[in-house]
Amino acid sequence: MTVLLFLSSVITANTLQDNILGHWVCEPYKKYLTDTVYFNVEIDSYFYDDGTGFDIQTWKYSVEEEQIWFSLKLTGPWKLKDGVLIETTNEESILDTSDRIKELPNFNVKEVFKSLNDTVYPLNSKSEILTLSKSAFISKKLSDGEIVSCVRGSNNG
Repeated sequence: MTVLLFLSSVITANTLQDNILGHWVCEPYKKYLTDTVYFNVEIDSYFYDDGTGFDIQTWKYSVEEEQIWFSLKLTGPWKLKDGVLIETTNEESILDTSDRIKELPNFNVKEVFKSLNDTVYPLNSKSEILTLSKSAFISKKLSDGEIVSCVRGSNNG
């Protein structure tokens, strides 16, 4: 019986590992600065079989008829342990910004991002995997209980 339980856990771990590989497009969420001021955040995640991966995050803020935004690439290793996805961000790079941000001489995207996330690098993010199949990936962030829902992306980055 013990051998069967062990084999079952190995098979489950390997299935999770295989299913998570590739490109995922996650539902946008709101990152609140105050009760009424927030960024809409869009995330595409990429996981590779060598244990590396990255997120492409686009942060959008609309005020009146103007929208400012920036896109970042967050890179680092990931692993699965006991049904928990552990991602470590070692580096972030700015991919693009709206023209309005480019016009603001003192706007530092990396500093704004770090302040929005209380970020100290390397950043470790842990999420309990609720559902993971070839087409759906739903997790719960252990830091704040937020549910993140993703679907399989069209390519593998």
